Amino acid sequence: LLDLSKIRADKEKELNKEVISLSEIASNVISQLKTKIDEKSLNLVREDSCNNTLIYANKDSIERVFVNLLGNAVKYTPSGGTIVLNFKSTINNLVNISINDTGIGIPSEDLLHIFEDFYRASNARTLEKDGTGLGLAIVKQIIESHNGKIWVESQLGKGTKINFTLPLIKKEAIK
Repeated sequence: LLDLSKIRADKEKELNKEVISLSEIASNVISQLKTKIDEKSLNLVREDSCNNTLIYANKDSIERVFVNLLGNAVKYTPSGGTIVLNFKSTINNLVNISINDTGIGIPSEDLLHIFEDFYRASNARTLEKDGTGLGLAIVKQIIESHNGKIWVESQLGKGTKINFTLPLIKKEAIK
C-alpha cells in the first residue's frame, strides 16, 4: 500500500530514469522465478523480435512490473502449462510486451476491475492464492507513469494475456 501511495505521489515528479534493456530485466526476473517455474514444469517461451530493446525508464519500477506480471502468470498457470513472453516494436515508436499464459483465466465480470486497488478476481479468491489485490494496480500506475498503456484479454479456463506498451528509447534521451 505504501508503494502504491508513493508511486501516485511521485507520478508528477521526474522519475530517476536511465537507459535499460527490457531483455535484460526479463532475464533477471525469469531467473528469480526459475525455481517456481521448474517446480510446476511450466514451459516458458520468449519471443523477442526487437533484439535487446532499450527504453528510457526507472529500472526498479520496470523490474517490478515484470515481477508482478510474470509472477501472476506462474502463480495462476497449472503444472505443465505455458507462458509466452513477447516483445514487439510498433510503428508508433513503442514496444508492445505481452505475457500470455494458459492459466485459469479471469471471469469476464472481473476484467473491468482488475487494475483497481485491492480487487481480486473471484476465481483467485476461491483458489486461496496469496495476494492483496494491489499488484496489478501498482503495475498500471508504473506503466502509466512511463507514458505506457496496459490492457488485458482473458478467457476463463483458457488463460490470460496481459499487454502493455512503453515508449522506445529516443536518441536524444541517451546522454
